[in-house]
Amino acid sequence: MSAPNIPSSAQRGKPSAIPGSSPAPVPGPNRSGNTKTSAPHQEQSTAQSPQLISVQTPTGGGAIQGIGEKFAAQPATGTATLTIPISATEARPGGTPSLALGYSSGSGNAPFGIGWSLNIGSITRRVSKGRPQYQPRSEGTFARIERVTHQDGPGNVHWRVTSRDNALSAYGRNSSSRIHFASKGNKNIFSWLLCETYDVSGNAISFVYKSEDDQGIDLNAVNERNHAILRGSVGSYFSRALPPLDFDYIAAATGERIARSVVKEVDWESLENLPEGVTGPLYQWLDLHEEGLEAVFAVQGGSWFYKRNQSAAGTVSSLENSTLSRTVTLEPTKVVNRMPNVSDTEKPRFGQWDVFPPFELWPSGIDIGNPNVRFIDLTGDGRADILITEDQILTYHVSLGYSGYGAPRSVHKRTDEERGPRVLFSDVDESVYFTNLSGDGTSDLCRVRNGENCYWPNLGCGRFGVKVTMNGSPYFDRPEAFTQKRVLMTDINGSGATDIIYVRSEGVTLHFNNSGNGWAKVEHLPSYFLPPIDTLASITATNLMGNGTNCLVWSSSAASDTCSPLKYINFNNGIKPHLHVKITNNIGKETNLSYLPSTTFYLRDELEGKHS
Repeated sequence: MSAPNIPSSAQRGKPSAIPGSSPAPVPGPNRSGNTKTSAPHQEQSTAQSPQLISVQTPTGGGAIQGIGEKFAAQPATGTATLTIPISATEARPGGTPSLALGYSSGSGNAPFGIGWSLNIGSITRRVSKGRPQYQPRSEGTFARIERVTHQDGPGNVHWRVTSRDNALSAYGRNSSSRIHFASKGNKNIFSWLLCETYDVSGNAISFVYKSEDDQGIDLNAVNERNHAILRGSVGSYFSRALPPLDFDYIAAATGERIARSVVKEVDWESLENLPEGVTGPLYQWLDLHEEGLEAVFAVQGGSWFYKRNQSAAGTVSSLENSTLSRTVTLEPTKVVNRMPNVSDTEKPRFGQWDVFPPFELWPSGIDIGNPNVRFIDLTGDGRADILITEDQILTYHVSLGYSGYGAPRSVHKRTDEERGPRVLFSDVDESVYFTNLSGDGTSDLCRVRNGENCYWPNLGCGRFGVKVTMNGSPYFDRPEAFTQKRVLMTDINGSGATDIIYVRSEGVTLHFNNSGNGWAKVEHLPSYFLPPIDTLASITATNLMGNGTNCLVWSSSAASDTCSPLKYINFNNGIKPHLHVKITNNIGKETNLSYLPSTTFYLRDELEGKHS
């Protein structure tokens, strides 16, 4: 709804043209000097018909307006977007900075909060499709882009962009406006931030950023130049601000909300062929069809068994009043033959499999069962490369897609682990993981110990950055009782960074990650609140509900749990946290938002036979 308008008053006493009245005045100039035309005189007749003249009321004065915020829903992506302009002192034409905060429900963590960003220009290496390249050949703004290399070394680079109206912008001219890291004497600049702008009128704007540290690099100030006045002025001024904008978000599960979490059961009738739940090394949670839903994958008797997850479909009477079911349903088992050779896995039709053609290129002598062999995306192209750790080197094979894997490439390990990792995946005394501890979307090389958590950021192509030891690393358990088998690495609160769940005999502890810098206060789930934690129980964290947040899933093979072998705790009550749900401008306008995951609509269409 729009902001209410204040009703305007009618123009009382305004004359109207009535047939048979005195003649109208002849057109002529009025007091204001403007030409005014009146209705022509009409003579009386025996059959008079009234002439209707429309009365034009003035527009309402005092209409209430906001600060210019704009909300929109993107139909192509399903995300909610909001733009809030930031007012700046008016300068000469072309010299006023144009700043605005932008929100998108599909964006991750940023300096202004989850989903928020500032529209400050930058030149950034593209990593979404692999290694970045400088090819600014697709040009739509008709700007001249120059890459400037300084004489002191090829790594000292900044950019200059000249627009079609001859305005010059400088990006990353100094170290404070760069996001970079040093390696082997190279600066390795990832992003060049806008630091200066100049136009033909003599206006200049400088952008000042906070120095780079463990918590990123943020905009600190915007300074305008050439804004001094030539003559002084004397006078008094008054100002009055508009009411603030209020934002409401979906809160993440912390503190008492976690303690009030309810243990729910999976519908036992849907657990056909799973009488012992999901326990043992032959069972795992896997999204085989890339649907956004973790399902049960099992290997038994030389065959693969796959049981689809339909929990996100829910029960619905109408789109406006849809609700997710309180129990999770798992579709009956699907079986495919297991092929012993390593090969391509093309699936041409839903639920069916084609023959398994072998890869054209496969590295010889690689045992995929070796704990020192891992599959991980090292090049940023979305494909799983092969990484092998040895005593002094890291060897990796780049994935070539359907063709297989490329030739081996080696990276020597650092002699000092503070400068690079020296770990082995098979080390029994410490646990090594590939997970997103830094929250940047890549899989970092992490080491978890009782009282020390550290990681080496993933720089791509088998390279890792300097060691980052997180503050407040927790002691998970007593030294004699601590075991890596009870460590679960998962994102609990939807922040994008990996958190840690540790399962103890006294209960479960949750450790929230503060963007790779440290750990928040530990949260506890006492054992009396949970199902039995023993040697027959298997506890894992997975996206059971298909909404982008993980549940704590408990499974047991005990005879007493035959009727309920699978239970779970949904920490966020089935709703992804940190999403924007209400905007109030405090002058009469309120916008409410509600969300459903795309998996819900996907499964509904499938159940209604809309999938081809």
